[in-house]
Amino acid sequence: MQVVPAFNGKSAFQTAGIITKQEGLFGFYRGCVGPLFGTSFSRAIQFTSYETFYTIFQKDKYLTIKIPYTMGLEPRIILGGIVSGTTRALVECPFEFTKVKGQTGQSWYLNEVYSGFKATWLKAVGLMTSYFILVDTFKRNTNAYNTKYGLFFMNGFCAVIAFIVIWPIEIVKNKVQMLSSKKYSIKLLIRENIQEKGIYNAMLRGSLPGLSSVFIRNGFAMITMLKTQGLLTRCGFRD
Repeated sequence: MQVVPAFNGKSAFQTAGIITKQEGLFGFYRGCVGPLFGTSFSRAIQFTSYETFYTIFQKDKYLTIKIPYTMGLEPRIILGGIVSGTTRALVECPFEFTKVKGQTGQSWYLNEVYSGFKATWLKAVGLMTSYFILVDTFKRNTNAYNTKYGLFFMNGFCAVIAFIVIWPIEIVKNKVQMLSSKKYSIKLLIRENIQEKGIYNAMLRGSLPGLSSVFIRNGFAMITMLKTQGLLTRCGFRD
């Protein structure tokens, strides 16, 4: 929906219908090999790097200062999100590149896999920083994370809001990776998209299927991660 001209003006349901008619069920799995392996690594490293940074600076007198008018937010949450997003982008970019190429039916070369890294990095940093700020705020100020249902819905909600923040950059990233462009301006591409397709399509094209996926997968991911942390703690690998 974001980058293939044949789907311009088509809704999510119309797009799904065309894919089903032309390619069948397997059409929805084009480009899945990269994310299948890459997601495991990038998601693991984003949480590991954040937890590591958060723990190392848990007694730092500057990074644990409560920022005024933020309901108790600490600088280490923001910096941890930046660290998390940076490590995620380094791992994620090649796999995202192969996904976009696979979904648009293009061949690619190994020396191109970091095309769009600038947009991937900006997307990942914006995403993870927003996400961890929201999760930290809800954990400290509400009881939403005290139940399984709360974990699922609140984590899904935080992920959706974070993705909405960076969705225009997600569109730019996909466009750049489709074209294998190494020189580009994110601001210029967003402006061109607005002029060409209008504000909604430039800022939120593909958001219905994308954000639905984000909500479901991140809700389950949080439950799985916390269960895993509890198991590791009981086994003596984590305090």
